[in-house]
Amino acid sequence: MEFYKILASIMEQKQLSIPDVARACGLSDSTVRSIFDRKQKKIALNVAFKLSRGLHVSLERLAGETEPAAIRSFRALSAEEASLVRQYRRLDTHGRELVRLVLDKEAQRIERSLSAAAKAQPACIQIPFPLQPASAGTGDPADDESCEMLRVQRNGLTAKADYVMRAHGDSMEPQIHNGDLLLIRAQPAVEPGETGIFIRDGERYVKVFRVQALQSINPAYPNLLVDESTRCIGKVLGVLAPEWLMTK
Repeated sequence: MEFYKILASIMEQKQLSIPDVARACGLSDSTVRSIFDRKQKKIALNVAFKLSRGLHVSLERLAGETEPAAIRSFRALSAEEASLVRQYRRLDTHGRELVRLVLDKEAQRIERSLSAAAKAQPACIQIPFPLQPASAGTGDPADDESCEMLRVQRNGLTAKADYVMRAHGDSMEPQIHNGDLLLIRAQPAVEPGETGIFIRDGERYVKVFRVQALQSINPAYPNLLVDESTRCIGKVLGVLAPEWLMTK
């Protein structure tokens, strides 16, 4: 199987976005995104090592191979764990039963603790939040890439977003209001009728793509013609609900 498909499967299983993978593995967003943009069938070994450590998956899985459970278990043992295994093997039947009894009890205690913690607080993720807004009006400069990080609840929508961007203006009302935080998935194009983030003549807009024009929902604003300076940088997945923001 091609590598980009293997990585996509792992990300779907773990509910990770491209920025999540980049942060966990010490890679840049562009490096991870290029794996999918180029549909890479193979990956450099140094990148594979970072993905393996950051995502907690074996190199064999990243290579699309399977391995026996025993090999998976012992391959990653620390020196202390290996010492405990050797000691366990020297025990008689009675000693091994006592060890298993203690392990079972402790595993159940940890599982109960983790389950209670998960129920007490929603899972959260961090999403980049560029400081410059996207214009829902007559245009905002797109000359500053500085951003901060927002902590938000993980759900089916936020997990798909690569970044959050604030809307500025009322040209997209009633679909998008001034000040709304938009969940954006970074991509170089959107389908006709979809709402995207566009750069045109050095200014950033949030508009509906209509092939030949960028459309405003508010009829008080004229459409913008698509010209050679126009490029798409993302798709608007939705508006970030205030209750999804994690303040602590």
